[in-house]
Amino acid sequence: PALSATMEQIATLSESIEARVSKLLLSLVKIEKGKKSNLKAAATGPKSLLPSDKYTNMYRKVLGYKMMSRNKQSNEQDEGNRWEDPSSPTFPIFELLETLSEGLA
Repeated sequence: PALSATMEQIATLSESIEARVSKLLLSLVKIEKGKKSNLKAAATGPKSLLPSDKYTNMYRKVLGYKMMSRNKQSNEQDEGNRWEDPSSPTFPIFELLETLSEGLA
């Protein structure tokens, strides 16, 4: 019982952190777009001087992950026994960071 309560608290924290990472990435995307539009307005040279879409691509990965995980959750039949299999207690933030790190390698 105590382990189950602890795991639920960790899962809740993980979901909160996942939401925060998503919001921070969205903020970075907005900053990136603002810088890009300012540079486009001032630039007359080649496009290679413009910043990349690094954060935009990362945010797209986050959105893709969220959609995939929601579909996965809706397909799961046995939500009540979430923590009874100790071999695979995965948390949303771990999977999210793993997804983001794949693009960095």
